[in-house]
Amino acid sequence: MRSAQNVADEIEHLKNEYRVREVAFFDDNLTVSKKRMIAICDEIVGRKLDIHWCTPNGIAIWTLDKEVLSKMRESGCYKLTFGIETASPNTQKFIRKEHIDLNKSKELIRYCNEIGIWTHSTFIIGFPYETEADIMKTIDYAVSCGVDMATFFIATPYPGTEMYDIYKKENLLPDVGESDALEWLGAVNKAMCDTKYLKLEQIEMFIALAQRKVYMDRAISFLNPLRVFPKIKGKDEIRYFVKQLYSYAKRLLKSLAK
Repeated sequence: MRSAQNVADEIEHLKNEYRVREVAFFDDNLTVSKKRMIAICDEIVGRKLDIHWCTPNGIAIWTLDKEVLSKMRESGCYKLTFGIETASPNTQKFIRKEHIDLNKSKELIRYCNEIGIWTHSTFIIGFPYETEADIMKTIDYAVSCGVDMATFFIATPYPGTEMYDIYKKENLLPDVGESDALEWLGAVNKAMCDTKYLKLEQIEMFIALAQRKVYMDRAISFLNPLRVFPKIKGKDEIRYFVKQLYSYAKRLLKSLAK
């Protein structure tokens, strides 16, 4: 791992030489070492770098606690993305994410919202052995967990993966001939295969349902000033909030059309 001082040196260079105002950490393991994460935050604060930063690629929510979240917010973190993926115990076991405590995750999301960090999580539905009940658990959790934004993807058996072998064993792959060179472009946003229990049209219906339920709930919650004001500290945050409202409106209209 790069030292906290080394990371802060690069941020300082970007700010001084290129007038950068925001940095994105594309590192899934950013908070695996709590000590290092706190040290990075202390360096940013101690040097008065006055930078905004976020984790658009996702961050391991099971490595977080209130202490490190407070430090992150103090150092300029304004948005965190989590890869919770599913709220079905069966699917958690299938994708080997049983270490994610869904109740603790809710508590951490609630704390992020309280201290002014925008929250986003990704969710995936349509795994080969998922039932309607499994998918609804994920959708209901996405609504109830309190994240500001939720993005839903469709599980896709890319050639060369273990899941591809499962789909092949269950005779669920589309007829694409012998070649593995099929380009599954946009596959995570469009169902490519039936699953054991659901047709691909049903999976896409669930995606539209998930988006509609989450976006409608958030559209209402954003009317509550107590939810929004802690996250708006200046013109950059106002600009970000307006962009999110516009994005939500577009996605809600799209889901309603479906």
